[in-house]
Amino acid sequence: MAFHQGGATTLAVDKVSFQIKRGECLALVGESGSGKSVSALSILKLLPYPNASHPSGSIRFKGQELIDQSEQQMREVRGSDISIIFQEPMTSLNPLHTIEAQIGEIIQLHNPTSNALARKRTLELLTQVGIPDPETRLNSYPHQLSGGQRQRVMIAMALANEPDLLIADEPTTALDVTVQAQILALLAEIRARLGMSLLFITHDLGIVRRIADHVCVMKSGEIVEQGPVEQVFKTPKHPYTRDLLAAEPKPDPAPPQPNAPVVMSADDLKVWFPIKRGLMRKTVGHIKAVDGVSLAVRKGETLGVVGESGSGKTTLGLALLRLISSNGRIVFLGRDIQGLRFKEMRPFRRDMQIVFQDPFGSLSPRMSVADIIAEGLTVHQPKLSGEEREVRVVKALEDVGLKPDTRYRYPHEFSGGQRQRISIARAVVLEPDFVVLDEPTSALDMLFQAQMVDLLRELQRKRDLTYMFISHDLRVVASLASHLIVMRGGKVVEEGQAAELFKNPKSDYTRALFAAAFRLETAGNGSVAT
Repeated sequence: MAFHQGGATTLAVDKVSFQIKRGECLALVGESGSGKSVSALSILKLLPYPNASHPSGSIRFKGQELIDQSEQQMREVRGSDISIIFQEPMTSLNPLHTIEAQIGEIIQLHNPTSNALARKRTLELLTQVGIPDPETRLNSYPHQLSGGQRQRVMIAMALANEPDLLIADEPTTALDVTVQAQILALLAEIRARLGMSLLFITHDLGIVRRIADHVCVMKSGEIVEQGPVEQVFKTPKHPYTRDLLAAEPKPDPAPPQPNAPVVMSADDLKVWFPIKRGLMRKTVGHIKAVDGVSLAVRKGETLGVVGESGSGKTTLGLALLRLISSNGRIVFLGRDIQGLRFKEMRPFRRDMQIVFQDPFGSLSPRMSVADIIAEGLTVHQPKLSGEEREVRVVKALEDVGLKPDTRYRYPHEFSGGQRQRISIARAVVLEPDFVVLDEPTSALDMLFQAQMVDLLRELQRKRDLTYMFISHDLRVVASLASHLIVMRGGKVVEEGQAAELFKNPKSDYTRALFAAAFRLETAGNGSVAT
């Protein structure tokens, strides 16, 4: 697989070969940018042709050659015979259409039916993928859902026509462990019932152990090792495979700082979204995304926030930074900021930053990486010279593991994991006091997860940073968090020192959450695969 730009040709995938039998699951694993997604997109010819091409090779589905198929012929295959779940749902869901319209469209496009039957099937799919109260979500737009809920909608769309082959590109990245287990069980049930084949792209080796029959390990556009999951995991032959299996975030969280000054606090914080119905759009109720949350984060600490998708984790972070409206007291660096207007908040923006869950949606496609990272410096430190800004940008890129010459490229030229690193560089370049990290490692493979955790820990100790770390990956939370709060339905169900809470959870929900994470990490090969 080659890309052509400005007279230069870059080989992204080099002589990759694999096969998937009916009913089998093949997992593609490897570092960010290794060619996993490019290999998968090639199957459905979804790459930017003619800038992308296949200099050699063959792609055959049920005996039929796909490389020579026209666009019209491929449309008959896409969504019906072969479906795909994309890594970033916000780039795949239409922001102008409701959830019902988008799922109904793919149902009726390949299987013309009445609106009533399409609606019934849509509700059935939303229920299967774990959307609570699906009837209330039919008229919702993508921006009104959490990241995990959007991913579940994408999964529902991909499964709508019960395809023969499902390509899943990091389908559980944005999901909490309990919903991960539901989705994996759902995929296993459909595979068993329909004989569906599954190409599963992931960086989570626990999921590979649980769901896959065979695994291909990719690095730099090549498959360096492949075979049955049990064989590859027990006796890896390639050094990269061994490094991948050995990668694990080191459990070395920042110690609690009981005597340190409070950087960020909230008291009885509420974020309620009105539910409006009828011709006059009368408010008939509220979605209580955050409902009476109180917290305090001290300097040098990391507050871990965990909970199921839609529990209010991200909304809480946005409210603390005054990026959405809320009620309740918010104090930052000793100053009550709840009542401040937009211009009055600007001096505080330099000292509070956020790394968003969806890196593609938060990076301007019209700006180079250098401009994206330097934008905050231009706004908040205008006295810096151009040379000084460039030095800071290069240092930030190096800190997050990217080469300095990548600063001249644009976001669409990077993989999902690389875009997440760019987002982190943009946040830390200002050397803030408080950083909200919203799933910052979810798009990274195991090796870079461990590296990123080490980086965040090093930056915290070097600059005395304070973090609010939102994640569903409990391994990563345990390696960073000093204090932990567990959220469900907008409320805090349990909180305390992280080390103690992980050892002795008191609420039934916390115990269920930890138990689900433990099962996903320790399940052996074949526990779900058919």
